[in-house]
Amino acid sequence: PGAQTLMHDLVSRAGYADLATELGLGFGGFVALESLVAAHPEVLIVSVRDTRAPSLAEQLLDHPALRASTAAARRVEVAENLWTCAGAFSADAVATLEQARP
Repeated sequence: PGAQTLMHDLVSRAGYADLATELGLGFGGFVALESLVAAHPEVLIVSVRDTRAPSLAEQLLDHPALRASTAAARRVEVAENLWTCAGAFSADAVATLEQARP
């Protein structure tokens, strides 16, 4: 998610490192697929939403290079509504992340 974002704060609070921040991305930054695969992350954390209307961003997560990477071994899904905006429900996002820790 990049530094200075709610997602970064919640991911960090749950004890994970944020690759986007380590790569120097700030608010609104995106990690290129090649950088993600090359980083060999232990965990890939993704937002999930109603799949009746798939997006191009979600299709990227099904890329063969990503499926073959170490990130594919450990995928943690967090409901998009839990961390799009801050609220009491943000604690549920942290709990989801903590429960999935390797």
